Amino acid sequence: MCFWLLFFLGSSYYLVRAGESDYESLGIINTNPVAKTSVDSGLSEKGKKQTLRAALQLKAMGACDRNCWLWPSITQRAYQAAEIIAAINGISRR
Repeated sequence: MCFWLLFFLGSSYYLVRAGESDYESLGIINTNPVAKTSVDSGLSEKGKKQTLRAALQLKAMGACDRNCWLWPSITQRAYQAAEIIAAINGISRR
């Protein structure tokens, strides 16, 4: 799990990669874009732990102390990662 901090026009941007997927945990490389949006292509248990660690690091950095938005990609694991990050950092759906 990794993330980068970017500064642009006085704003901060954090790019976070979703954690390990179920497919990745089985050693399967799945590049089919349709399959990536399937609920079967979500975060593995390891991926959930990776995302939780990243969410806690973002919270410790104060990443969402002020106005904060999440824009996940369309993959299932990205949505799951966004939900975990939102829950830990108190980000609500608008």
